[in-house]
Amino acid sequence: MDEADRASELEQERIRKSLVAIAIEMKAENPDIECIECGEEIEEERRRILPSARRCYLCQELHERPRRVKRL
Repeated sequence: MDEADRASELEQERIRKSLVAIAIEMKAENPDIECIECGEEIEEERRRILPSARRCYLCQELHERPRRVKRL
């Protein structure tokens, strides 16, 4: 691994830590536990692992699923 690779890894780690800190801050400011899609409670484990989660696991899976385009 050369210096450029190491620098890139360090930068990625810095960004990841910043995003985690932002997510934790957002969750502290907005303690909502309801999914923005279905209104059900977001799973406690999901909220613990991903404090910025706005959707329950199922709704997030559906949200991320690629949309199929109908072809004529």
